[in-house]
Amino acid sequence: PHQERVSRLGLTVLGPVAEAAAGLRGVAYVIGIGSGSVRERLAAVVDAAGLEAVSLVHPSAALDPDLDVPAGTVVCAHASVTTNVHLGRHVHLDRGTTVGHDATLDDFSTLHPLACVSGAVRVGARSRLGTHSVILPGVSVGSDVMVGAAACVVHDVADGDTVKGVPAR
Repeated sequence: PHQERVSRLGLTVLGPVAEAAAGLRGVAYVIGIGSGSVRERLAAVVDAAGLEAVSLVHPSAALDPDLDVPAGTVVCAHASVTTNVHLGRHVHLDRGTTVGHDATLDDFSTLHPLACVSGAVRVGARSRLGTHSVILPGVSVGSDVMVGAAACVVHDVADGDTVKGVPAR
């Protein structure tokens, strides 16, 4: 089914990632996959082939002018990132996400549509914040965490946990 979608767009599947990356030179890449752990594995393969990740930022995104947007980061339409925010590599900020002041989003973290990260929040590597989820100010979300859609996270979340609900448990 994926190859059919690619064909409808007039594109060609180049083959397995390692083989395709090895055959390309001077090509920049972005990984458009929602799972941070999958993005991390693919980035390692493509980086090892000598390709360079680039960032994509939609023109309607509202970003602090001093924000560093690292390689591989994708910022979708209407995302908003305020002041003194640190983004890791290959972070995905989907449509309408907001990131408050003094927040840190570690490598390969993903904010799904309309997720809201309040001020002074830390989101660990490869963590995923579901659609319409909210992380309250000062809360730390560990690495490899899944926050369910519409959850309200009011307390720190340990590495590897899945939380959902209001308040998130």
